[in-house]
This record gives sequence, C-alpha cells and structure tokens, in this order.
Amino acid sequence: MNINEFTKLLDVLVWPLVVIVAIFLFKNAIQTFLKNAMLREVEVEFFGFKIKATVAEIARVVWENFDFFRPTNKQRNFLIDLAGRPNGEIAKAEAESMGLDYKEDFRPLRNSGLIAGNATTLNKSNSLTITPLGRFLVKNKDA
Repeated sequence: MNINEFTKLLDVLVWPLVVIVAIFLFKNAIQTFLKNAMLREVEVEFFGFKIKATVAEIARVVWENFDFFRPTNKQRNFLIDLAGRPNGEIAKAEAESMGLDYKEDFRPLRNSGLIAGNATTLNKSNSLTITPLGRFLVKNKDA
C-alpha cells in the first residue's frame, strides 16, 4: 500500500471514527438531550383549542388512539390506497365499488379522524379524503 492509498483510506475512515468516538464520549449528554426534548412542553392549536403538553404525552395519546380504534385489514388497505393517490381523495362510489361500506368502514375511519367527506355529513359526501392524521398513520405504520 502506497502513501496515496493510505491517505484515501484514512479519509474514508476518519469521519465515521470521529462520529463513533463522539457518540461514545457524549452518550450521556445525548441521552439527556433526547429525554429533555421528549419532556419539553409544546403548545399546539387546533379546532380552536390550545393544548400545552409534552412531546411524549402527545405521542402517547396519538398511539393510544390508534390502539383504541384498530382498523380492519380492509380499512387499513383503503387508507394505504387513499394515501397513495396524488390528492389523497377518492370518489365515494369508487370506494363503495371496492367493497367498502358506509357504516362498517367509512364511519369508524371518519370518527377516528383518519378520513373526511366533502359534505356536512359523510352520508351526503360524494368523495372521501385522507386526513393528515390518516397520512401520519399510514406513513408510520411500520415504525
């Protein structure tokens, strides 16, 4: 191995080694930072409510909500399909032609805040849209 090859090898190895050593040296500080970040209070406003809670509390409530309502495989597949559409929207008639039912499938998804209709009631809607919460669930389903 000549000096040029050795220098190139060092260039490749130095940064990963520096990062590993830094993580090892600052492990406690990193853990404390992450713990404090999860315990830091944030203020969130939606539906006219201002909520102050920790990041950990918000995460716990979001995931508890998903445990409270467990979508069926048919509903889960529908959400995945809906999230994959360019605008996250589907005609209600098309969704019904996929074998989905208003009471059994759409209403529980709507009541959980995962989909929304385009009218005042879901029954009067002619299209369905995935909500940001629904997208979040689909995006993080395997996380």
